Amino acid sequence: MDCLRAVVFPGGFNWPSWVALKLGIFRSLSLDVSLHTTASSLSQMEALQKGEFELAFTGFDNVLAYSSIHEALPTDPIAVLGGDSGFLSLASQANFSDVSSLKGARIAVDALTTGYAFVLFEILESGGLSKDDVTIESVGGVAQRFESLIREEQDATLLVTPFDLMAEQNGLQILQRAREVTGSYQGVVAAVTRGWAADNADALIRFIQGYRQALDWLFNPANRSEALAIFRENMAAMPEALVDRTATELLASPGGFQPDARLDYKGAERVIQLRRKYTEKDLAQIEHYIDERYWHEGATQA
Repeated sequence: MDCLRAVVFPGGFNWPSWVALKLGIFRSLSLDVSLHTTASSLSQMEALQKGEFELAFTGFDNVLAYSSIHEALPTDPIAVLGGDSGFLSLASQANFSDVSSLKGARIAVDALTTGYAFVLFEILESGGLSKDDVTIESVGGVAQRFESLIREEQDATLLVTPFDLMAEQNGLQILQRAREVTGSYQGVVAAVTRGWAADNADALIRFIQGYRQALDWLFNPANRSEALAIFRENMAAMPEALVDRTATELLASPGGFQPDARLDYKGAERVIQLRRKYTEKDLAQIEHYIDERYWHEGATQA
């Protein structure tokens, strides 16, 4: 039995992993998988690179941020599996009417130069604003940002499903769906370090197989009732009225979980484009940050 520790942000995008754990899919593949929540991308990626975790479910932009450029180091994170297109929405206090009305507002992000900050900048630009027109504050992961909005400590922030739906239920505004501005976008990926993947290819391939089996099970309408029960078990604080709506969004086609957990190259290129636009950091070609050999091997053996 191979032990795999995955560091994740809290949220409904962990649903396939919850299914694989609940149904014993991982264990059937001789994997002892555990999920551990993180409060920020900084702590998440540092822990991954230190070897405290074997996998991280994180935004693809974080892979870019924490990878070397001109050489392939063993500690470099690489994306090996696709999760979703981000499920991102810009939420605000009720007194804001549109993106342009955010001038002078305080907007919460995870970190100023990682995660989804560049998506925020692109949305602001679509509303005629620059990042200099607002105050950007680093607050932490999506749960922390949601709470800061509820407590009225911040005026706006980017939220992922189901936190966007929970925000609406609490009387907050959804000013913009990110996909309407960015188009294709690679959101969450499963990332591992280059060195760990090379030394543990068999375990990684089995993990990808298990995750894909869980996705297939989730997409089967016959499993809807049991799938919702697993979701509720892991999102106990979510109002019952939002559970079915959240599930529908997560399983939407297109727009929901990526079928077969396949990375979206067009969406990944968009992430690279945004990072190049809003930072001065040099970037390598996309192949430096993605390694699909393990996904292909898993698909072949499935």
